[in-house]
Amino acid sequence: MIAAWKTVDVRYDECYAMMLMDEAVFDGLFVVLRDGNSTWHLFTADHAEICHTGGNACLDPEALISENNSGNYLYDENGRPFCTFSMTVPSTGWVLVREVSMENHEKVAHGVRTSVAIIAGVVFLIALVIYELWLTRFMRQFRSLQNGIIRMGQGDLASAAFEHTSIEEFLQMQREINRTRIALSRQMDTIRRMEREQMELENQKKERERMVQELSMARGIQRNALPHMFPPFPDRKEIELFASMDPARDVGGDFYDFFFIDDDHLCLLIADVSGKGIPAAMFMMAAKRILEENARTEPGVSQILQKTNEALIKGNEAKMFVTVWLGILEISTGILNAANAGHEYPIIRKNGGRFDLYKDKHSFVIGGIGGMRYREYSLRLEPGDKIFVYTDGVPEATAEDGMMFGIDRTVAALNICGESSPKDILKTMRSAVDAFVGEAEQFDNLTMMCLEYKGPAGKS
Repeated sequence: MIAAWKTVDVRYDECYAMMLMDEAVFDGLFVVLRDGNSTWHLFTADHAEICHTGGNACLDPEALISENNSGNYLYDENGRPFCTFSMTVPSTGWVLVREVSMENHEKVAHGVRTSVAIIAGVVFLIALVIYELWLTRFMRQFRSLQNGIIRMGQGDLASAAFEHTSIEEFLQMQREINRTRIALSRQMDTIRRMEREQMELENQKKERERMVQELSMARGIQRNALPHMFPPFPDRKEIELFASMDPARDVGGDFYDFFFIDDDHLCLLIADVSGKGIPAAMFMMAAKRILEENARTEPGVSQILQKTNEALIKGNEAKMFVTVWLGILEISTGILNAANAGHEYPIIRKNGGRFDLYKDKHSFVIGGIGGMRYREYSLRLEPGDKIFVYTDGVPEATAEDGMMFGIDRTVAALNICGESSPKDILKTMRSAVDAFVGEAEQFDNLTMMCLEYKGPAGKS
């Protein structure tokens, strides 16, 4: 029998009523509630246990009631986990507590956790394998890009075959690398072309410097090959002679010469080889040598020119020729035997008179056609007479406006200094040409020779 007190509100005051109940009532109730996994407890409002199922009463009602409905695990004396759930009976304030064993739940939860862990591990391994495969492919593609960049840095600018990729960023990088290769290749081609051009310019500059040096040496050799010591015959008072050759930018074929064939015959010659440069200079040296050799052996000026012409035609593959004025002065008589092979007219001044152009009989140039005959003529020079011979560089000297110095200015310049010595005459002529030409570049040599006949020895 169970007795329970209950406060009752009556009209006059608060009273307590005691209720007696048979325990069998609870036994019947708990039979209905038993499920094999739960233990039931019934506590009064002051936490005194009224009834319970199972073998043992609750040892710690306070802990049991305080943890009910919290979801926290409690453990029995055997260490098995359980949870508590409760409800309060409003009329009596009693508390009905249910203990639910969590042992099986823990096993299930452990099994679930184990399964989840296994599944997670398998998933992780699969993900790791997939990641490894992806990473391998990624790194292969990355190394392909890296190798392309390295080859490009080493100068290999040929288009590279990259590893196939579906990664948009890699595709973009491949396109950028190939574009960079093409741009660098074009730049390198430009740089190499500029280097070649620079090298060619430097080679051309060196070649020009070498040519300038060689031309300077050639001009020096050419000038040294001509008589350049004046007066040339200091012990011969019968004549006064001066000659000059002022070279232009290039060596050329102008030359003059004078020498005694014997004690009474002086050979005078002035010539102009066609063309410019080294070939003309070489042809000039050959012509000068042959003319001198023939002048010393042949009896007259026409024979000298004829034999020289035949000698120069042989092996003349360059088809070069030379214009020549040649004269042989007999010192004792003043007779000048001369011939003109296509050269400029001589200019002669009689003593006390003026310089005038002497239009002698022209023959064909030397070295042009074989079998040519050359006409000669004779002049008698009196003491004080002067003869001036020159190459076409004098009348054809050109000013900046394209106008030539011309033969009239040549004669006029000579008459300014007609009474002067041959040396001063050539000096005055050169000054006149320079003043006329001004800053214009000289393209031809200025070659001149002037002779004054003083008369036979012993005569004034």
